[in-house]
Amino acid sequence: MRTEAPDINTSAQKPKQKPKKLTPTQKLKAEIDKLEQENAKLNERYLYLLAEFDNYRKRRQAESDEVAQQTERNIILSLLPILDDTERLFIHHNENNDSILNGSKLIAEKLRKVLSDLGVKPMDSKGKRFDPEYHEAIMTVDAPDTESGIVVDVYEPGYLIGDYVLRYAKVIVSK
Repeated sequence: MRTEAPDINTSAQKPKQKPKKLTPTQKLKAEIDKLEQENAKLNERYLYLLAEFDNYRKRRQAESDEVAQQTERNIILSLLPILDDTERLFIHHNENNDSILNGSKLIAEKLRKVLSDLGVKPMDSKGKRFDPEYHEAIMTVDAPDTESGIVVDVYEPGYLIGDYVLRYAKVIVSK
């Protein structure tokens, strides 16, 4: 018995059918559906990123607030011993003037140290050329032995923290 070779065009292999020709309207609708799906995915991604960023912003704000509060507490803790010394000075004010003077010097020295530890430096202005970036002139005086525009006296010292002017020096300048 002879068996026949299988036919190449068997039912397992269907001949290719021509794709249905879509009308222009159907093509546009298909394109719109595709774009709407893409848009929905992008919107979902956008909302996710927006929520993620909002959470990040809230975390950073909370961390920043905590750092500010801790800094404030540290400054206050540094100033409390100075307040204690001031209270002691008031308690002993009747003893003698030397104790008041010594107590005042002690308080000023402690306050200078606290400010120095915080990075605050007093400006050295006397004898320097007037600079409006660092000085505030409150008065001008005739100073025959000094050239014009030189700080001859400091009424209220200025302070820097790093390169930032914390307080301008109030100075008296030669004419």
